[in-house]
Amino acid sequence: MAKVLSLVAFAVLASAVAVAREDNPIRAKLDKAMSDHAAAVEKVKEMAEKAFTAAEDKARGRRDGKKLDQLAEARKAFDAWLDLPEEDAFKDARIKLNQSRRAATDAHTAAIKEYTKAGDRAAANQLVKDLNQLQESWDALKAGSIWTGKLRWVVQGAKAPEAGDATMTITDRQGTAVTLKVVWEAGGKQHIATVEGKVETGKFRGGDRGKTFSVEGRVVGDRLKLGVERPAAGQVKAAAAVLDVTVKSR
Repeated sequence: MAKVLSLVAFAVLASAVAVAREDNPIRAKLDKAMSDHAAAVEKVKEMAEKAFTAAEDKARGRRDGKKLDQLAEARKAFDAWLDLPEEDAFKDARIKLNQSRRAATDAHTAAIKEYTKAGDRAAANQLVKDLNQLQESWDALKAGSIWTGKLRWVVQGAKAPEAGDATMTITDRQGTAVTLKVVWEAGGKQHIATVEGKVETGKFRGGDRGKTFSVEGRVVGDRLKLGVERPAAGQVKAAAAVLDVTVKSR
């Protein structure tokens, strides 16, 4: 009897939700967009599986153990974050995923504007939070996470590059906006830099507030590799660096 009542209650709730959606065209439109996004993600998974299988079969045929290891790591990144290799075999899947994510973002942005225009600030604010959470779920750059690795720095005119241990902390994350704090050792000294930027489709671009340097790179799975460019300014020589870090703790 309790089970029957539970089923009845569920049916009533489902009916109420359906009616609520019909009375709320803004929400209904967003729900449709998110349903389309979910379907696209499933299609991307199918496309990626075919590409991975073909690439693995090819590598086995060539007895290319190194390539198989690379593909195994790429599969882990895909399973965790839907990160796809840059190879041409995965191009169509990458395009479809990126287009779907942009469509999901645009749908949220449009709904936020419509709710704001209608004077429903509570609904608009909730969707801002939902959008941030959605975008933050697309990669490993989580607020509070700590990453460790190396920073290799080359100053213009220097005989040899400097390299040292580096620790990066994600101090803030709001949707696509990310703030990083990087601490590294070089020349027997400790250096600290704060980087602000955005991550979209796995690509990170940003720089410091004073715009003395810029960074650009890609996060793949639990690894972030950034190129750093510092142009010459006055007595300061131009320099370039590569930051290569992986997640230590989340």
